[in-house]
Amino acid sequence: MGSLPTAFLAAVLVVSASAQHGTVFDLPGPIAGPQQPAVNYQYPLGSQPLHEYPGGYYRAVSTASFPVSSAMSGAINILKPGGMRELHWHAADEWAIVINGTCRGLVLKYGTMHPINSWDWNTGDIWYFPTNFAHALVGLAEGCSYVTGYNVGGFDDALDSFGASNWLSTTPPAIVAQALGITPEEVSANIVPGLNTFMPQGDLATLLTNETAEAPVLAGTNAKVQPVMVTPETYRLPLVSATMPEAMSDGGSIYLGSAANLPVSGNMSGAYVTLFPGAMRQMHWHPSANEWQYIIDGSLQFGVFNGTGEVSLGYGGPGDVGYAPQGSGHYFINTGDTTAHVVLIWDSGLFTNIEVNDFLGVFSPSWTATSLGTSIDFVNSFNTSEPDVIAKPAYRPLGAPVNATVPPAVEANPPARSIGVPTPIQSGDP
Repeated sequence: MGSLPTAFLAAVLVVSASAQHGTVFDLPGPIAGPQQPAVNYQYPLGSQPLHEYPGGYYRAVSTASFPVSSAMSGAINILKPGGMRELHWHAADEWAIVINGTCRGLVLKYGTMHPINSWDWNTGDIWYFPTNFAHALVGLAEGCSYVTGYNVGGFDDALDSFGASNWLSTTPPAIVAQALGITPEEVSANIVPGLNTFMPQGDLATLLTNETAEAPVLAGTNAKVQPVMVTPETYRLPLVSATMPEAMSDGGSIYLGSAANLPVSGNMSGAYVTLFPGAMRQMHWHPSANEWQYIIDGSLQFGVFNGTGEVSLGYGGPGDVGYAPQGSGHYFINTGDTTAHVVLIWDSGLFTNIEVNDFLGVFSPSWTATSLGTSIDFVNSFNTSEPDVIAKPAYRPLGAPVNATVPPAVEANPPARSIGVPTPIQSGDP
C-alpha cells in the first residue's frame, strides 16, 4: 500500500491556505449564464483560533459560523499524552478518523455495567459512536490528533455534550450523594461547582494501570495493530492500514468506512482521500447524504452546483472545511503541486453516489445530446466505459504555488508525520 503521507505543523497551527490557495493548474472559471448569487460552501476553519485545554487543543465548526452546513458539523481534536476527552455522551452520532498518533477509547452501551468495548486507535483508524452512547478518549504516548464529524449541523462538542464533570457539578450535592452512596460533604469537598473539564490532563501511567475494561488492541504499547474481526459490537476499523481502497486510479485513492465494513456505523460513513496534483474527485452527487469535507493538507478548488443557475466555486487549504448538501452536484480538484489529503464524512451509514460519467453514459447518446443541446458525435467522445471516481490530472501546470507562511523553525526541522496533522503540541509552543 505504501507509506502514509507526511506534512508540516502548519497543517493545524498556521493560517489557512484558503486566502493564498496556490493554484498551479490552469482551471476554467464558471461559464457565463444566468446565475443566482453563489452560496459559500467553504469555511476557513484552519485560520480560526485553536482553543487550549489542560489535556489538549480543539477547533470546531457548526452552523453558528458556517450556516450552510445545516446537517453536519465537525472538529479537529488534539490530545496530549494523558490528555482526555472526558466521560460524556451527546445527541449526535460521531464518525472520526485518527490522522496522527494513538488514543484509547472506552464505549459504554446502554444497559451494561462496564464499557462494552475498549480499543486503541492508531493512525488511519476510524471509529463510530452512536447517539447517546457514553464514551471517553485518552491520548497515548505519542498523543493523538483526530477529525470528528457529527450528523447535527448545530452541534459543538465543547458546548453541547453531556459531560460527567458538568452533570455532577451542577446537580445538588445531596442528590449526587444519594445517587452514589456517599455524603453531601464528600461531594462538596471533591467536586468544584459548575466544573466542565472537557479535555482534562491525566497521568497516562495511572490511567492505563487503572483501566479495568478488556485489554485493547495495542495495550498502550507500540505493538503492531492486529487485524480486527468486525462485528456489530465493534467500534473501530483500521481503515487505511487493513482495508483495500474503494477506488484507485492515476489520480489517487479513496478508502471508505461505512456500515458495509463497520456495521455499527448505521447513520454515518466517511472516507480518506488522496489526490495527486491536478487530480479531481469526479463530478458527482449523493442521493441520500450530505457531505462534510476536511482538508488535511494541500490546496483545492471546490465546485458545488445546488440548483438551476446556482454555482459556487471556492478554494480551501490545510485545516479548512467544505460542505455539499444532499443531492448537490460537486467536485474538488487538487490545484497545488503536492499531493493533497482530505477527510470526507457523510450523514448516512451506506455510501451512495452517482458520477457524472455514469449519469451521462447510461442514457442513449441521442437523449444526452438533446439534453445538452449538442451533437451525438460530441457525446460519443465522452469516456463513460471506464468511469473513475477520481479523475486523473488534466490541466497544465503553471508554476510554483503560493503557500501559506510556515514558521522557520518548523520549516527547517519538520517533525515526522503520519497522515498530516501534528502530534499534540505542548504548552508554550506556538
